[in-house]
Amino acid sequence: MKIVTLRLKNLNSLRGEWFIDFRLSPFSDNGLFAITGETGAGKTTLLDAICLALYHQTPRLGAISPTQNQLMTRGTSDCMAEVEFEIKGETWRAFWSQNRARNDHRGKLQPPKVELARCADNKIFADKVSDKLKTIETLSGLNFQRFTRSMMLSQGQFAAFLNAPVSERAELLEELTGTDIYGRLSQQVYERHKQYKIELDQLQAKLSGVTLLNDSQREALFQQRKELAQERDALQQQLEQLHNALNWQHYHLQLVQQVTDSQQALVTTQQQAETVAPLREQLAAYQPAAQLLPFWQALEQSIHRLAATRAQQSTLQQQVEHTEQQIQSRYQAWQNTVQAEQQFHVHQQQQQQLLVEQIIPLDERIKQLTQQQQELAQQQRPLQQTYQQTAQQLSLLTQQADTQQQRLRVIEDWQQRYPTLSEWGPELGGWQHTAAQLLREENAYQAMVKQLEQRKSTLHSLSRTRSGQQQQIDNAQRLVTESESALTAFLQHPLAQEEASAFAALTQWHQQQGRLTPCYQQLIRYSDQWQTQRVAAEQAQQALTRSEQQLISLQQQQHRYAQQLETETAHLNALEKLCVLEQQVADLQRLRESLQQGEPCAVCGSTSHPGHPERSATVQTSNHFPARDQQREAVDRLRQALTRLEADCHNSQREAQQQRQLLDQVEARISDLRSTWQHETAQQGISLSLEDREGLEQAYTQQQDFQQRYQQALEQQQRRHAERAQLEKIVHQHQQDLQQQQQAAALTDQHSRSEQQQLDTLSQQAQTAQEALQQALKVLLQHLAQHQLSPLPIAQLAETLTEYQQIWREYQARQKERLAGETALHTLTERLASLQREQTQRETEIHQRQQQLLAGESALQQCRAERQALVGEQSVSALRQALEERAAQYRLDEQQHRQLWQSCKDQQQQTHGEMRQIITQLESLVTQHQHTEQQFAEALQASRFSDQQQFLAALLPESVVKDYQHKIDQAAQQIDRAKTRLQQSEQAVTQHSQTPPPLADETGETLAAQRHQQQERYQQVLVQQGEVAQQLQADDTLTQQQSSLIAMITERQAHLANWDHLNDLIGSASGDKFRRFAQGLTLENLVWLANQQLERLHGRYRLQRTDRDLLELQVVDQWQADECRDTKTLSGGESFLVSLALALALSDLMSEKNHIDSLFLDEGFGTLDAATLDTALDALDTLNASGKMIGVISHVEAMKDRIPVQINVRKVNGLGFSSLVIRQ
Repeated sequence: MKIVTLRLKNLNSLRGEWFIDFRLSPFSDNGLFAITGETGAGKTTLLDAICLALYHQTPRLGAISPTQNQLMTRGTSDCMAEVEFEIKGETWRAFWSQNRARNDHRGKLQPPKVELARCADNKIFADKVSDKLKTIETLSGLNFQRFTRSMMLSQGQFAAFLNAPVSERAELLEELTGTDIYGRLSQQVYERHKQYKIELDQLQAKLSGVTLLNDSQREALFQQRKELAQERDALQQQLEQLHNALNWQHYHLQLVQQVTDSQQALVTTQQQAETVAPLREQLAAYQPAAQLLPFWQALEQSIHRLAATRAQQSTLQQQVEHTEQQIQSRYQAWQNTVQAEQQFHVHQQQQQQLLVEQIIPLDERIKQLTQQQQELAQQQRPLQQTYQQTAQQLSLLTQQADTQQQRLRVIEDWQQRYPTLSEWGPELGGWQHTAAQLLREENAYQAMVKQLEQRKSTLHSLSRTRSGQQQQIDNAQRLVTESESALTAFLQHPLAQEEASAFAALTQWHQQQGRLTPCYQQLIRYSDQWQTQRVAAEQAQQALTRSEQQLISLQQQQHRYAQQLETETAHLNALEKLCVLEQQVADLQRLRESLQQGEPCAVCGSTSHPGHPERSATVQTSNHFPARDQQREAVDRLRQALTRLEADCHNSQREAQQQRQLLDQVEARISDLRSTWQHETAQQGISLSLEDREGLEQAYTQQQDFQQRYQQALEQQQRRHAERAQLEKIVHQHQQDLQQQQQAAALTDQHSRSEQQQLDTLSQQAQTAQEALQQALKVLLQHLAQHQLSPLPIAQLAETLTEYQQIWREYQARQKERLAGETALHTLTERLASLQREQTQRETEIHQRQQQLLAGESALQQCRAERQALVGEQSVSALRQALEERAAQYRLDEQQHRQLWQSCKDQQQQTHGEMRQIITQLESLVTQHQHTEQQFAEALQASRFSDQQQFLAALLPESVVKDYQHKIDQAAQQIDRAKTRLQQSEQAVTQHSQTPPPLADETGETLAAQRHQQQERYQQVLVQQGEVAQQLQADDTLTQQQSSLIAMITERQAHLANWDHLNDLIGSASGDKFRRFAQGLTLENLVWLANQQLERLHGRYRLQRTDRDLLELQVVDQWQADECRDTKTLSGGESFLVSLALALALSDLMSEKNHIDSLFLDEGFGTLDAATLDTALDALDTLNASGKMIGVISHVEAMKDRIPVQINVRKVNGLGFSSLVIRQ
């Protein structure tokens, strides 16, 4: 990464916009340049601008937030930083800016704007803060921390890596070199190993929790399942018989109830038919009246039209009379409004003359007087206010003067109580300091005396402690000798040698054959499972054969029932069609019977009935309804039987499918067991077949015998080891006790010598302090005697002098207060005299103005009274407007009354025309009514009705006629249907009683109880079958789980062994084990690079890692026989040289990964002497020659001379701003 250009604006003292192009001369000619200038001119601001443009923060101020920006030049509203940098031959531009609201330097800070673009095509890759930072770190491999430690070393950062603690140095190395991956690898190895170990423990726990059924338990479950299946079949047959018997009884009761209901329905229908006889009589009377109905309707319409026309004539006559009255009244009102308008016109002229001659002159006079009064009042108001303010000031100043006089008297009285205090008061401070010093020295002397006593007591106590410690040392030495003897006797015992030899032989067997014990146990379980599965396969094959035979029988029976149902259904359809035809014939027969000669037919309306019963014999038809009902029952029974057969077939198919699945599962388990057996025996080298159960049991018994002997020997050996460890622990404990007692005794001796030395020193110090205290006290008492002050002890004297000091301070304060009070009293007296003279002048002026206001007010009241008497309070414009409004109202009233009178005249003419039309229409209607009345009378006379009332009584509404006819027809149809249903019900009862099923003689309650009992038992059998099947299936599942768990455990154990080894090498929870190793290698490389730089800078020092910690550094002084020194003991110049070498080494180390081609150094050269400075500059020249651009900030004059290319930051005098000048 190489910085190419820098552009900034309004940052700190660099006001305005500045641009530096490092690609141009003189930077292109010499890549080493200096940034010079006075302190505070803004040199470091250039480096801040680079950091701002790239990372939005600076080493000095940290991140720049949207609410706080200390870098923006004062008095400006925006700032900016832009850097172009080159990475791998491609140039990028990083931009940052921030402004204030409304472009006002006092406005609120706005969020910063950022941008990262490629210079070749100006394509923007990021315009958000987080995105830009991530992109820059991806491109350069440097975040802000790495950038400031590898490319830009700011003030105070040179020795950051050198003097950093080990933990911080590890973090820096990890950040700079990217070795954090080793820590993550270490943590992942640890976590992966921990995870695998937990998984293995969980699998072993699952395996120990698996419990399988033995052979006898499985055989008992198979036998129980067979017995339950037989019992289930028997219960199904019994339930079917009970169900058929109950259905037969229930259907028989339904048929008997249908007969009873049909008889009751026939009686009810016949009774209902008798209620429609009056309706027939009314319909017979209605027929003659219907022929007169058109004449009667025409007569009623004529009467209604004649009555309506006469009512309309009466209404128009009333309107004519009312209109004539309105014309007269409205004409009189119109004449009255004309006279009122003329009278008001005369009144209006009189009022206009009064306004012009009297009211307007009075208003002008009142206006002038009012204006004069306002001016006088305005002049009077400030005088009155000033007068009141002055009076308040006089009162306040008088009170202040009285208060000052009283205070001065109090101060004089207090000062008279201490007449000589002014003579010795100034010396009180020195006396008090001396007394306090004497008091501290006396307290120190007393503390020394107490300390002497304590040290004497401590020395005596240490002597007694040393005696007790010597006794403890002797006892501890004796215990060590005894425990060592016991351990030697235990190790040389002959029985231990024999047990060790036997245990070695058994251990060799266990290593070779001990692992086979779990394998033999597993093989026995496999053998048990194989035998169980073989029996289960035979039983499943037998059950499958029975289910398939039963299914074939049920399917054949189902086919027969289906053919029979098809035949019976066709016969039932034919009977249904015949019954429909018979019902139609019966309905037509009833209609024929209801016909009467001369009356219209209900179907065709004809009065001629050639098919009447009197002319033709009754048609005889056969009755197919009973045969149809019997056929329906036969079809229903066949359908029910077919449904039961379908359910049985479905159950048989499901049972056969279950048996096939069970058989497949059992065969698959047998195959899995055989393959697992072969795999296990081949892997462990065991030559046994799955059928050889006897050989397996003999091998397992022999294995258990050896395993038991090994276990006993192991327990014995463990007990021996435990006894030996206990004896060694006792010896070690006694040795530690002895060593601790000896160390405690040595410490006690050392403490005693130290206490004796301190006691001697303290005695001499106490004697010297006592002599100095007495001499100083004598001098102080002589000074007090000169001012006639009595001598006192030190403690009481210090307290007394403190009280005198407080009195002296109060005396000085009161004296200052007295002088200030006298000055203030003189000032107040002069101010009071001046204010009293001004107040007298204002009183005279206020009195004159009040006389003028009274005279003006009197004239104004007189003018207002005169105007009030003429027109009141109304204005001239209001009076004129009121007169105009009243005149307009009079004109509007006259127009409205004239229009009303004219409208009444028009309405009168219209009403007369309508009246003439009504009279003509009424004459025509009277003629028509007479003709219609004559026609109705002639028709009534020709009918069978004697008068009009008899005719009206015979009339019926058309809806009533239709309703009566419908009720009569419906009653006849209901009687026919009731008879047919009764006949069919009786035949069905007879047929059903002829075919009773088995158990039909039992009562319904007995059959229901037996069926309920059998159903409960059937459900219990099904539940037991499910439980047995579930137990067998669960045992099979557990067997498979056990096999898979054993295989998984074997695999996981082999896998965990590899991770155990890897975890021991590099794994750790925190990642430190592998991370520290990688960081140590990185630091070793860094130290080698730094020593190369140090060799060029100064040949005296060399860096190396310490033996205590791989990440701790120390300096080797090659001029002092390779003496090793801590880095913190280096001087300022030495520390800078070593830090500079480390910084350059870090830059080289980072360059291997990130290609750093720019380096900026801020200060630090001022601590070097001339020779060392030349060496450092030579090293920078060497780096520059390698192609790196290096910028240096320093105040050292020698550097300015050695580095010709400079960016000079100059202060602008008196403005607080700076400017940039590039010179060569």
